[in-house]
Amino acid sequence: PEQPSTTATATFSVLSATHTPVQEAATAVLEPSCAYIWAKAPLPELTAQLETLFREAALADVGVRAEAFGENCVLADGRVEAFLPMVTDIFLSLPVEDLADEEALGLHLKPALELLAGFPAGSLPGSGGFGNVAIVFTAGDDARQMLFPFERAQQALDDEMAGAHLIQSLSAP
Repeated sequence: PEQPSTTATATFSVLSATHTPVQEAATAVLEPSCAYIWAKAPLPELTAQLETLFREAALADVGVRAEAFGENCVLADGRVEAFLPMVTDIFLSLPVEDLADEEALGLHLKPALELLAGFPAGSLPGSGGFGNVAIVFTAGDDARQMLFPFERAQQALDDEMAGAHLIQSLSAP
């Protein structure tokens, strides 16, 4: 987004050959000076789109949330001038029967990742497409978490991984 500029006008005296002061105005354009700080921003509209997509694909039990990751332009007085999104992070929650059954975890996760892979990256905020994917598998009061870059998930899908092999691939450091 284009940043607003501040215009300052300065008046100064110029001496002519007869030493008579002449008033002239000079205009300078001052751009705001930003300190860029990592930031996140919720994406409720995109979250609603993804929820609809998951519901229509018979994955209504999968919780989904989207969040932009980028930088805030913070001015010297502490005000945030603008948020500049870089990537879209995705958070999924999937209920399962058994957290230790990696075959079942992978079979449940794969369709959700396939839906994300088919989502048009050009409609995401920022220029980097999907960033990280955070997964929480839940079984009763217990949970298992995973975090990986979407590129790794895309590669696993391209390699036709499924089941336990998919979970192991995404869990690798």
